[in-house]
Amino acid sequence: MKDLTTATFLAICGLIMIAGVLLLLFFKDVPQANASALNIVLGALIGWMGSTYQFYYGSTKTSQVKDDAIANLSASVSGTGTGTTTTTTTTKEMTPP
Repeated sequence: MKDLTTATFLAICGLIMIAGVLLLLFFKDVPQANASALNIVLGALIGWMGSTYQFYYGSTKTSQVKDDAIANLSASVSGTGTGTTTTTTTTKEMTPP
């Protein structure tokens, strides 16, 4: 649940920032000296949001969940979470009838 909250927070914040920059570009007079810097910031925000979406909503997050599941399964098999699993066998001696 923590990851979903982080993903939602980052998605909403990123969209608000991008919308703010776009509104600034379209509805405010931006001085020519600041226009190129504003375009660079917009490109950086879009790139950051792309990376965020790819991680939280793409295959990277799915891969991380899979890796965590494998680690949990191997920890439950070994009992300690690290090392190798050991099995103990006992043998019975056969006695003649």
